[in-house]
Amino acid sequence: MVAESEEFTRMGLCHFLESRLGANVVGQAVDSRQALDLARRQRPDLMIYDLSLDPLNGIEFAVRMRELMTGTMPRILLLAREATNDDLLAALSVRVDGVIWKSTAHNELPVAMNSISERHFFLSPRFVTQLLSNFVLLPANANPTASPELRGLTDRELAVLGSISEGLSNEEIARKLHLAETTVKAYSSHLFEKLGVRDRLQAALLAISVGLVQPTLGNPLLWRRCTRPSLDCEQRRKYCSGICLPQSDP
Repeated sequence: MVAESEEFTRMGLCHFLESRLGANVVGQAVDSRQALDLARRQRPDLMIYDLSLDPLNGIEFAVRMRELMTGTMPRILLLAREATNDDLLAALSVRVDGVIWKSTAHNELPVAMNSISERHFFLSPRFVTQLLSNFVLLPANANPTASPELRGLTDRELAVLGSISEGLSNEEIARKLHLAETTVKAYSSHLFEKLGVRDRLQAALLAISVGLVQPTLGNPLLWRRCTRPSLDCEQRRKYCSGICLPQSDP
């Protein structure tokens, strides 16, 4: 289902989804009221929803959907021409499944839909860059472990979270912290539950946002599965168009 107020954009997306991606668009909405009604009646697998739609924006719509829907929730991919850092972090907090930039939507939709189908969060590269440029300005003397978001974590969970945020696999974290890999997975599950996040990527972005780790271009969390793995980081970056998780971890 596509919820977008601009007719040209909405019709273009629907045509692309059906003709190029083989999707069945079960409904179109021009405002949030119509989108809620269609969602209840059609129960779509995926909703592409304009972040700035009225009267409920994309964040408010996701919250309302969780209040109203029973059973399996549709996946929600937000479509944004512009988004503030607060918008992007709010999208993570209400557990939408991705945010895609309108200007490159046709190029990024196949990657985004594949990522979402594998239960990963997708964020357009433009918004990744925007977020990271803000995070690297955090003061070096900040105490991130005192932040409300991380206050409930144990020292060991903080160590696991920091390692996840550096892009390490479960096996690498186990070696680094001298733990069994199954123990690392257990710690990860516990901290995901405490943080209210769904996967490694959301946990990593939260850790970066409060300054627990500093983002780097070498972090594999910033790249989708690479089609040219023999290339070094700076070269590889040219071929990547989203964020995804390392293939080796659940």
